[in-house]
Amino acid sequence: MMSKRIKCKMDGRFIKPCETLEKSFSPTEAENVDGIGLLTIKTNRFEPKATMAAIYSGDFVDRGIVVNYCPFCGVQIAPEQAKKKK
Repeated sequence: MMSKRIKCKMDGRFIKPCETLEKSFSPTEAENVDGIGLLTIKTNRFEPKATMAAIYSGDFVDRGIVVNYCPFCGVQIAPEQAKKKK
């Protein structure tokens, strides 16, 4: 039996969503519907680079708004920023 994830966790640049956030995701990235979606950012070789959660609603149903914190558990879910070169 799998335990429920109560809070989101970041694994480097990838989100491991809490149970509520995972249940709220739209069925696919391609659908332009109101709701929350999981975006996968890919490299030019189509390899996953990072994941982000975005809210699609109202005037932003096409492009969405990326969220930095989970709206359900409050954990920061923004991918780590690349370190600045010195």
